[in-house]
Amino acid sequence: PDSVVDPWRGTPGQSLRGTNATGDVVEWVKGDSLGVQVVTIGQAALEAGSDMATWGGTFSLGYNNTERNPPCDIPIPLWNTTEIANSFQRYDQPYRRFHKLFPHGEPHQPTLTWTRPLRWDASAPAVQEALSKDLAGLGGVLVEKVPSPGGGDPPRFLVLVMTRKADTNLLLANSSNLYGGGGAGLEPQAEADYWLSSSGSVLHGNMSLTFPWAFKCREGNGLDGATCAPASTRLLGVCANASEVELALERDLPGVRDVVVNREVQCGIARWNGTILEALHRRCRYEIEFLDVVANASGATAQSEFPWTWTPLNADTDEFTGPAAREASPDRRVETGPDVPTLQVNRTLLRGQGAVVRVREVRKGLSYRAGGVVSLEVTQNGQDFTSDALTFEYRPVASVHTLEPAHGPVYGGTEVLVRGERFMNSALLACRFGGDSGFDGGSARHRGRHASVIPAAKFFNSSCILCVAPPALRTGEAYVEVSNNGAFGNANFSTTRAAFTYWPRLRIDRVDPPLGPASGNVSVRVIGGPFPAPGSFGAVDGGQGINELRCRFGAVTVVAAWVAPDEVHCYAPPHRAGRFPLEVTANDQDYTDQRVPFFYYQDPVLSRIMPVSGPAIAAGTRVTVFGDGFVNTSLLQCRFGRDLVPGIYVSDHEIACESPPLDEDETTDGSGAMTWTALSEQYTRYSDPSHPRKLGVESRKLFPSAHYYPLYLSQLVAVEVSNNAQDWTDSGVAFLYQADASVERVSPSAGLDTGGTALFVKGRNFVNSTELRCRVGPRVVNATFLRPELVMCFAPAQASTEPDQGLWTHNRMATPDFGHSPGARFTPGSEQGGVDEWGRPLGYVSGTGGEAAPGAVSPRTLMVEVANNGADFTFDRKTYDVTGPCPTGHYCPGLDTTAVLACPRGTYCPGTSNANFTLCPRGMYQPLTGQSDCLRCPVGFMCPDFGMPVPRVCPAGFVCDVTGIELADQPCPEGHFCLEGTATTSTTCGHPALSGELFPTLSHAERGSTLRKGRRAAGHELVLGARSTACWTNSTDDFGLQASGFTSRFWMERHTMPLAMDSPFAPLRGRFCLDDLCLRLEDALDLSLTDYAFDYADYNLRRPVPCPKGTYCHAGTAVDAGNMKNFSTPQPCFESMHCAEGSTDPVGSGECPAGFYCPFGQKIACPVGTHCPREGHWDPMPCRPGTFSGQVGMRRCSECPRGFICPGYGRVDPAPCPAGFACSRLSLASPNLRCPAGFYCPEG
Repeated sequence: PDSVVDPWRGTPGQSLRGTNATGDVVEWVKGDSLGVQVVTIGQAALEAGSDMATWGGTFSLGYNNTERNPPCDIPIPLWNTTEIANSFQRYDQPYRRFHKLFPHGEPHQPTLTWTRPLRWDASAPAVQEALSKDLAGLGGVLVEKVPSPGGGDPPRFLVLVMTRKADTNLLLANSSNLYGGGGAGLEPQAEADYWLSSSGSVLHGNMSLTFPWAFKCREGNGLDGATCAPASTRLLGVCANASEVELALERDLPGVRDVVVNREVQCGIARWNGTILEALHRRCRYEIEFLDVVANASGATAQSEFPWTWTPLNADTDEFTGPAAREASPDRRVETGPDVPTLQVNRTLLRGQGAVVRVREVRKGLSYRAGGVVSLEVTQNGQDFTSDALTFEYRPVASVHTLEPAHGPVYGGTEVLVRGERFMNSALLACRFGGDSGFDGGSARHRGRHASVIPAAKFFNSSCILCVAPPALRTGEAYVEVSNNGAFGNANFSTTRAAFTYWPRLRIDRVDPPLGPASGNVSVRVIGGPFPAPGSFGAVDGGQGINELRCRFGAVTVVAAWVAPDEVHCYAPPHRAGRFPLEVTANDQDYTDQRVPFFYYQDPVLSRIMPVSGPAIAAGTRVTVFGDGFVNTSLLQCRFGRDLVPGIYVSDHEIACESPPLDEDETTDGSGAMTWTALSEQYTRYSDPSHPRKLGVESRKLFPSAHYYPLYLSQLVAVEVSNNAQDWTDSGVAFLYQADASVERVSPSAGLDTGGTALFVKGRNFVNSTELRCRVGPRVVNATFLRPELVMCFAPAQASTEPDQGLWTHNRMATPDFGHSPGARFTPGSEQGGVDEWGRPLGYVSGTGGEAAPGAVSPRTLMVEVANNGADFTFDRKTYDVTGPCPTGHYCPGLDTTAVLACPRGTYCPGTSNANFTLCPRGMYQPLTGQSDCLRCPVGFMCPDFGMPVPRVCPAGFVCDVTGIELADQPCPEGHFCLEGTATTSTTCGHPALSGELFPTLSHAERGSTLRKGRRAAGHELVLGARSTACWTNSTDDFGLQASGFTSRFWMERHTMPLAMDSPFAPLRGRFCLDDLCLRLEDALDLSLTDYAFDYADYNLRRPVPCPKGTYCHAGTAVDAGNMKNFSTPQPCFESMHCAEGSTDPVGSGECPAGFYCPFGQKIACPVGTHCPREGHWDPMPCRPGTFSGQVGMRRCSECPRGFICPGYGRVDPAPCPAGFACSRLSLASPNLRCPAGFYCPEG
């Protein structure tokens, strides 16, 4: 707290704590633009025997800049320390604690809040934390700990408040618990830091001064008319110098010309209110004397948008002399009225507690022309007057000097600025138009004119008012006078007057041009009138006449130039695009109301033209111009060099113009005469976007790929466009005039109508460009440049005959050429031509299409022309004859009129006039030569390629059952496989559930790949089929019959059954079934078919073959040999499932039937010695002991008979009971009894 900071400059006076001070508090003080004021009160010695001390004396506070803010001495009265004992920090002895408190609440009724106890040597963060957390109203603080000034132990704390939540003016300290070792006769010292927040207490900031009528107005850029904004002085600092205030008033406030300012600074007294030291109080007082003010003396409030044409800006232009202000006469001063309104102060930027601003008027202004009010009393005896307190006001007689404008239309409404002297702001202020009383020297035409008196519309000041001109009965001059005391009776009008001229209503007859670019600067002729010439109504104050002719385009006004009474010229200003009304005025105020449209368009831009060249003499090249902003108007034009041609509107981005002939007499500075130049040296200003970029660089060449040689006779001119025949583009697009080409001879002079004949055209001035073309008849073809005198092109195909036309009924041409168009056809075999009674050519054969008979020709003559730019062809009319057509089935390459070739195999030549053969399309073939058509691929074959001479046999796995197959896509039916040449999808397996009865199935329908337009597709067909499916049985339980032809009784006698296991045995009985094969047809491997063109004699076609038994086939199976997981081959069925031939899935017809077993889908009868008692056997079961089976396909085994045994498994026949044993029961695997005693038992 040993420094002061300049609040304006922000530079410190001296270090806060010496030159080494670098703490945060010091930096905060340096960076604060308003500064901080701190008061330090030193220690005092105690009086002998007293605990109290008396304080007194004064100290001063101040800033370095004493001119801006002078210092104030603050007297401090004697205070008893008992009142402020808690306002100091006491520290003398170490190891004592002290408290910091903060007062908040009402100043006279403080409520103190204390922080927690802090050590005398507490750290700065500890003090800062206690202040921030314990004192709720304090807000943000910054604390720094510094050594004591004397270097002793007790430190010093600097506390700065950065944000506040209450009135924080003084930080108090409670040092009752602080002690220490004092010096001789001294109590422990106490020190308090008084501080004032500069942002809340010290008066600082800025202010500005203004009058209520102070406005600055400008006419602006013409878009919105005059605009006004409140005017005030520049920002002034608190207690600014008198000279600064005086300068600001005279320079910043319009109308204030001369003022005198005095300043007085007063400082308040710091007072103790029982709790805190009150804030510093300062007052700056200014006395301002206005000596010369040009302003509204009434004090009426001005507005930013005035209802009248004339504003304070227009009334006084002394302050505004820029180009936007109105033109004025040399002296435009207005005089000051008797009273100046109260000055206003903008105090929004003032800061400090209790900052207030007061303004009062000390003395009103005076003027010798102010007039006055006197009392009016009456006496009848010259002595005793009445006492009614009636008043009479003396008002000065006004004087009129000039009028602005001094003319207007007869329908009135013109706002006239009347300048003069001694005008008074009252309801009786009036203007009179047309009065002639008191006129000296006036002509006879002014006398007797009817006078119109109107109240003043606006009072500006004592020398300037605004009046609105009333309507007049006729044109001519009318005098204007002003009265301060009313309009009628004995009103006193001005002693001087000015003439106001009424002119007839203006009209606009025509605008030329009626459109222009948005960039403006268009010279517009306005035809109409009558337009008065500048100065025709006299000059103002003896000066030159003022030009008040104006044109208004939309909302933008420009000055007009007078040309004649019926014509003025205006330059259209820049404006946004669109259609806007155009009006004119003769007095810069009263505009016409016809709303004549003027169209603003976006400025046109050219990008490129096509073609970029054309003939110079026989011109007329139709040049297409590409760009943007083109307008569909009759004024649209193109300019080639200096020649103008009309433009044809196509769209906003495209127009067309015909190039004019090049004037050979012009010099090279214009279009110029042609010179020998190279195509590669012709440039435009900018690159053409239609040309491809080369190596990343855009080309500006007109002919990017042209060579330097040869040189051509040509001349380059600029091409520009205008929408209004006045404002032209500046694009740099160029057009090249070239010497006109000509054709002298064509060789050969005749050729076939198939085209392709090489034509050599000889002539002059041919150009080697990419646009070089030949036109042969109506056809345009590319040309090859050989030299400037020779080009080559190929003759296009050209019909040499015309087709039949007319009404076709009853299979004949009933009305050729519809009965009204004569047939212009040559007679076959004759060049004379002619028609019959029907208008048909002689020799006409009905139905032939008019084509010539074999050997006859019908020549047709064509014109051959050449164009260097692809558009402008020559007019030399050199001919080329087209001979008769090439016959059908043949083609003529065109290289030679005798070259007539037969179409080869696999091709066709339809109709006549074929220049080349055509390959047969896919799905068709042609085995012969010289054919006019191709044949459809037959059934059983496919034609997958173009130009096939023979069809290709249908591949395995597919079916080709219709004609015209391009690629086989009909898969073989499921359950079957198809070998090569399969020609039908019909199958003969019948019902899916194995049946021997005939059952109908459907063939496959035609697929979409072979459908023909106008023909019905081949649909499904019913096909009968069946299987050889049947079962029978001759089984028996007699063991003799199972293996022989003898019953068991006879067998016992003859013993014919083989009993040994290795004896030969052939089963004779059992259960037998057919093989479930599908029905076979005789033509399964040689299907009989016929075709309209194909001979099947040498080809064997097939039907689909059923899939082998034990397997199943997916659709599209091609072979009979299986390959696992290759589904184009048969796949094995599941075990225990019965898959007869033609199966479509791995389960076939279901589980294997009883009596049979199916190891891999094949049904096998259970052999002898086994049985299959249930369905689904994949392996037979052997007969168990006690049973036997000598039959096949058995569901059970036979019981072993009495007298026999069947030991072991799988017996095919019983064995006799062995000797010595008895077998008395059935189904014995071994004897059940021994032969009893007394008996013997032989075998069996």
